[in-house]
Amino acid sequence: MLFPRREIKSPILLGMTIATLMALIILGGAPNVPGWQSSVMMVFSAALIASAFYFGSFAEFSKLGLLQKTFLFSLILVPLIQVIPLPPSIWQSFPGRSLENEIFQLVGAADQWHSISLNPAETLFVLATLTPAAAIFLAILKLNIVERRVVASVVILLALVSVIIGLFQFSTGGETFNFYNSSHKQFLLGFFANRNHQGLYIASALALTISLTFRLSENRTIALTFSGLVTFFFIGAAIATTSRAGLSFAILAAFLTVLINMWSNDKSGRIVAILAVSAIVFFLLFQSIGAVFGDVLERYSTIGDDSRWDIWVQSGTIIQNYFPWGSGLGTFVPVYQQSEPLEFIQPTFVNHVHNDYYELILETGIGGIAILALFVATLGQAVAKSQLSKLSGTKAAAFVIVLMVALHSIVDYPLRTQAMAAVFAFCLAVIFRPKSKKT
Repeated sequence: MLFPRREIKSPILLGMTIATLMALIILGGAPNVPGWQSSVMMVFSAALIASAFYFGSFAEFSKLGLLQKTFLFSLILVPLIQVIPLPPSIWQSFPGRSLENEIFQLVGAADQWHSISLNPAETLFVLATLTPAAAIFLAILKLNIVERRVVASVVILLALVSVIIGLFQFSTGGETFNFYNSSHKQFLLGFFANRNHQGLYIASALALTISLTFRLSENRTIALTFSGLVTFFFIGAAIATTSRAGLSFAILAAFLTVLINMWSNDKSGRIVAILAVSAIVFFLLFQSIGAVFGDVLERYSTIGDDSRWDIWVQSGTIIQNYFPWGSGLGTFVPVYQQSEPLEFIQPTFVNHVHNDYYELILETGIGGIAILALFVATLGQAVAKSQLSKLSGTKAAAFVIVLMVALHSIVDYPLRTQAMAAVFAFCLAVIFRPKSKKT
């Protein structure tokens, strides 16, 4: 049996984790905004957090290293500091607030206490949106290796459902399963509003599938064959999203995951041969797809025309204006709009920087830099402690997925969707979880 029933030690917590994960992926494919979807996800997440602590997640959390705990607590501490009311003598000295200071003067609020965040309510909402990811993280800390594989399998199954839904969307030009009325609705979106996020999710599912295949199969030839078939399927789905990032990450996921899982065999020549043949087959497959693949390649040649460049340049100026304290989590849209050059204005508004590192620093200043530094240090420590020569299964996939999310965050905002945040939290918990007797 792939998942022996006798190894399921926490069936209630496992069931609640699966239910919460399903809610997050099915309902959380768009950026966080208040609404019934976010309310449902919060209810599931709050129940999961309570259950996780009831079944012993606090004890597992206490086993984490100091650096890991510091990083996790910084995610909560920074936004909390931003909403603390401060006396006028302090907040009036913050850089980048000349317009706000004038408004407070006009409305007679210049002598009142105000926080670092220009919109404390929005900052608290962003803090609240961390709850689902925190719930998944805490639950995974308690679940054993077999239970974690079950959760990983659910991520894969939901990806398959998302692809199947996406095929209907793609074949009907977005007229079927139009969940978000997205501007990308004519592509393979699945549960997502953005083709790039769907592409990243597909790549993540591919990494998990290949890793689980190698972990559970005793025959390497069968594992390689099945991994090849799965790779063709998911890369074909990534192509249908027409996402440059999605296609790139699907290929990267297949390459890295096979490489990591085969590394322990110490057969480097065979690995190189397998990867070379795979690359040739992938190329021939892409060529056979024709127009769809051509559209994706054409999008690679238009990177220079991407409006992200203009947004990044303007955001760099805003960062300088509000540094070192930032404008407050969740305040990017109004801050960008008040400084957006007239030549950049379009019928659609800019909702994010499309670079999560930039946006985090813009909104939190040195606090965001501290969070990023702690994340890099924590992940580096985890890599140093891991025996890469023996790495396999969900942990191998987790490292690949975290790398892909980190790379994708340079040009997008994947973690601002609950779906990808949940997958990312799952991966961090798998990586951070103290090593047990069964690996």
